[in-house]
Amino acid sequence: MLLDEINSMPYELQAKLLRVLQEGYIRRVGGMKDIPIDVRIIATTNEQPSLLVDKGILRKDLYYRLNIIPINVPPLRARKVDIVPLSERFIKKYNEIYEKEVWLISDKAKEKLINYSWPGNVRELENTIMAALSMIDDEHVINENNILLPETDNSFVGATAKQIDISKKNLNQILEEIEMSLIMDSLKRNSLNISKAANELGIKRQTLQHKIKKYKI
Repeated sequence: MLLDEINSMPYELQAKLLRVLQEGYIRRVGGMKDIPIDVRIIATTNEQPSLLVDKGILRKDLYYRLNIIPINVPPLRARKVDIVPLSERFIKKYNEIYEKEVWLISDKAKEKLINYSWPGNVRELENTIMAALSMIDDEHVINENNILLPETDNSFVGATAKQIDISKKNLNQILEEIEMSLIMDSLKRNSLNISKAANELGIKRQTLQHKIKKYKI
């Protein structure tokens, strides 16, 4: 059983988990019978466990109970060789979900992925690939403009912070700039999740996808 980011588990629930691990049985809510369990636990954290213990986020006794074979996984930025293979795995996953036929990543898109720092690690990479596939209609290749990276894409960062120059522009051009800025800001707030951004903006997901392609965000 994988317990992902166990430090997110409420402190009181950690005590219950510890008891289960120590006693080796569970009891259903309202039940009277103890049910023995035979399970192997893999627990992950997104910070050093010892620091989480010091902060009072992770129970010390649970940490010692789980810390039998510690495995330190370096951040994604420290293992760039994994970025493309992981991306290809996520492409396969979301091809099935979105019923797409995307099989390749362009060289420029690969370069963009590899040069990014990935503060959100593998989860951020998966979200990025998911967003890229959701924007593609009939193409079979992920191109550079499909990769939305907040920290590196100059068309994406700080777009809503700039002043819109209205000189020598008609009303439609001004409105399009405002719309594009609002879309980029919403995507950034929602970690590039198109469905959430569309819901926040009050438009359909398909409409947002069309606008993303229109403005080449």
